[in-house]
Amino acid sequence: RSDGEVYNNYRNYKSTSQYRRRTPSGSVSPVRHYSSRSSRDRQRSRNARDRPQASRCIGVFGLNTNTTQQKVRELFNKFGAIERIQMVIDAHTHRSRGFCFIYFEKLNDARVAKDACTGMEVDGRRIRVDYSITQRAHTPTPGVYMGRPSR
Repeated sequence: RSDGEVYNNYRNYKSTSQYRRRTPSGSVSPVRHYSSRSSRDRQRSRNARDRPQASRCIGVFGLNTNTTQQKVRELFNKFGAIERIQMVIDAHTHRSRGFCFIYFEKLNDARVAKDACTGMEVDGRRIRVDYSITQRAHTPTPGVYMGRPSR
């Protein structure tokens, strides 16, 4: 090859490198952009997780896997009437996954419980209490990572 031919190939490669990348095998493949959501949607979902709206349902996270529903009820019952408690259980091991959702009858009772119990130690574990992100009832989760949702 002549020097001019090599230079032209380099220029062509360089101009396409912003659109392509080398794979570990050395072949060139297009750069993929996986997100179909706008940055505004991502920002909105991040804000929902960081500052969920006040609701009658609070999530209790970081529980010891041996903490029982009865123990959770005893701890939170003093803040107001509880409609129900949903312990999240691993479908395969049938053990607690270390978090639960508590549905209070009154919004103010949930507020007081959240403020009073965040950082509390229960069965040797420091818990985090926050409002539920979703407003609908929670469905059981499989307990294992299932990968990215398909489109």
